[in-house]
Amino acid sequence: VVMFAGLGGVVTGGMLVQHFMRRGVQDASLRITLLAIALAVPAAILFPRMDSANVALALVAVLIFLGNIPVGSTVSTFPLITPNRLRAQILAVYLLVANMIGYSAGPILIAWITDKVFGDPLAIDRSLGLAVPAVMIIGLVLLALAIVPYRKLLLHQQALEAS
Repeated sequence: VVMFAGLGGVVTGGMLVQHFMRRGVQDASLRITLLAIALAVPAAILFPRMDSANVALALVAVLIFLGNIPVGSTVSTFPLITPNRLRAQILAVYLLVANMIGYSAGPILIAWITDKVFGDPLAIDRSLGLAVPAVMIIGLVLLALAIVPYRKLLLHQQALEAS
């Protein structure tokens, strides 16, 4: 499930951004990311609450697919707004920070909520149902706030490249 849904999300994200950018939607990478995360929130809320393992697995597949769309779409964001000589470094820092946060802060947050908020080691399902959607909603707010500044950076970078 992880392999197919994850890979499918990455490829779909890249293809969607490419499709919309060809049609003149300059901020497609952020918009696609915003849409994918918004669509993933219900699956993040519901999957830990399912009594059926098959339904939970199907929701996890949807969550993994939609959650990986930003991987394919956001990586294309930085080269568009970064000077040519800094593109590789900016992308490397982004990937480093994103992976460090995702692979360390995420599990720590789930463990902390399980232990400190619920006080029950069997409450991982409730911790997942609380933490994952909450972090996604924070991400949605931050992305929404980033769209206008991103457009300005994009126009500025295009003007620099044109001159």
